Amino acid sequence: HNVAHDVRSYPEAGHSFLNQAEGHRFAKTLMAPFAAIGYHQESAEHAWGRITRFFAEHV
Repeated sequence: HNVAHDVRSYPEAGHSFLNQAEGHRFAKTLMAPFAAIGYHQESAEHAWGRITRFFAEHV
């Protein structure tokens, strides 16, 4: 189908790494044994840049 794609993973960041809100403490406690969760500044800054560029180009 020749669709352009650009996939990026952030292995140093866990689930909800874009979210700076502190309302996820309960989820973080439950998920701690299974997965990382919470804000990751470096990854979030990079991802938000990619998101805004995508919308500027395609929307």
